Amino acid sequence: MITRKRRIAKYAEVISKTSSGASAWVPVAEAANLLRAVEILKDGGFWVYGADTEGEELWSKDLRGRTAVILGGEGSGISKILKENCDALISIPSKGRLDSLNVSVAAGVLFYEVMRQGIKKG
Repeated sequence: MITRKRRIAKYAEVISKTSSGASAWVPVAEAANLLRAVEILKDGGFWVYGADTEGEELWSKDLRGRTAVILGGEGSGISKILKENCDALISIPSKGRLDSLNVSVAAGVLFYEVMRQGIKKG
């Protein structure tokens, strides 16, 4: 997981408790410049997808291999410059009045699909 150095909630104790300790197993890096971090990921062979309500349906994309997913802030989403530097935008389809999910729920759905595709034979 890559987070920005500034303007991010850092409540390590709460995160650890609510994740039942699982957060201790997730490597975390802080980046002063997220755009530069995206460039480094792309140079390393990663496909970078931005989570956005205007994106293509999540399951229509091949998310196997080196995949990075950018999640924006609740309400504000991903910055315009980061969106422009994504290889594609992906979304979680919804029905009815539900037009977005909070970032933790969206992350769970997105990362599950990345994992599911990665272990699927074929």
